[in-house]
Amino acid sequence: MKFEDIAKHIEDTVSGIRLGRNLFINRVPADVTTGVLLKETYAGTERDQYIPGLRRGRFQVVVRGTDFSKTKSLIDTIVDTLSITEREFSEVHFKVIAPMTEPIPFMESDGGFCEFTVNFYAVYDIVEK
Repeated sequence: MKFEDIAKHIEDTVSGIRLGRNLFINRVPADVTTGVLLKETYAGTERDQYIPGLRRGRFQVVVRGTDFSKTKSLIDTIVDTLSITEREFSEVHFKVIAPMTEPIPFMESDGGFCEFTVNFYAVYDIVEK
C-alpha cells in the first residue's frame, strides 16, 4: 500500500496531525501518547494480472490517546477523512477507500492509553509518471 498519499491527505484534512510527529506508517514509537498509525495487513496488496497497475488491498488504522472520548472522536474523523471515492493523488488514483468495520476499541494498555482500530479496503491504480 502506498501510504504517503494517504498520510498527506490526513495531514491536509485533520487539524494538528503531522507525519512523523503524531502520524506514522507501519510503526509508532512507544513514547507517543496521541497518534495515528497507518499499517499494512499481513495479507499484502493484491495485483490484478489482467489490468496492469490495478491494486486491491486492505490496511488498518489505529488511533491512540489518553482520553477515551477524544480518541473515539479522532478515529471517527479519520474514518470520515479516508472514506474516498474517485480521488487522484500524486502516486495513486483511488477508486475507493472504505472502512470495513466500525471502530474497534482495545483494552486499556498498561500505560493508560486507549486505542481504536478500523480496517479499510482500497482499490487503486498506480499513476504513471
